[in-house]
Amino acid sequence: METSLDIIYKLLYTNDLIKAKVGNRISFFIYEKYEDESKPFILLRPLNAQSPVIYGNDEIVREAQDIQIDVQAMSRNDCIVIMNEIEKILIDINCRQINGDTLDEYFEEVRRFCIAKRFRYKTKI
Repeated sequence: METSLDIIYKLLYTNDLIKAKVGNRISFFIYEKYEDESKPFILLRPLNAQSPVIYGNDEIVREAQDIQIDVQAMSRNDCIVIMNEIEKILIDINCRQINGDTLDEYFEEVRRFCIAKRFRYKTKI
């Protein structure tokens, strides 16, 4: 079964802008060390398990899952450009941002900017 994380990963990985800026530096759950630490990366983290939200005739019709997507880069502008592209992709698959759940921060200890947003993915009916 293809999960919401798999669907989002494939869409991000095949997007031309994201591929040019991020390459293969898209991870699940935890940050992975990459050979070139100066390049941007994306981290996909589920906030809960994919679970039923709509039933019909005693069957699951639609499921949902909340996912946090972090974009980290040495340049804040790269974070903004990449996150804007991610949002465009997610809108096409009915994945919307959860209002108010954002982070726009500079991490001094690793010298990286981070923009993190939370989204709710709903499967198609």
